Amino acid sequence: MPAKKAPLTLNEHRAMGDTLIARSREFANLWVSLSGRYGTTHKAPKAAKRAMDAVDELRNQLDSQLCRDLPDDFDPAIYYGARESSED
Repeated sequence: MPAKKAPLTLNEHRAMGDTLIARSREFANLWVSLSGRYGTTHKAPKAAKRAMDAVDELRNQLDSQLCRDLPDDFDPAIYYGARESSED
């Protein structure tokens, strides 16, 4: 039976989270820009949307894995960013 591989460390999760948050925002901005120029049915914005969805799915999977691997350190902000507080 193969040896179990070590899970990602908290710092590795944080680094990946930072990268994926940035990429998700970049693809979202790209999708908005392209759909504004070409419409949402054009191939280019559709490809940008698929890329954004793929990055978001990876974020979901890694967020779940973080919860399983390091439940005491789990923080949704690692893969989704800190929530902006609304001041009333």
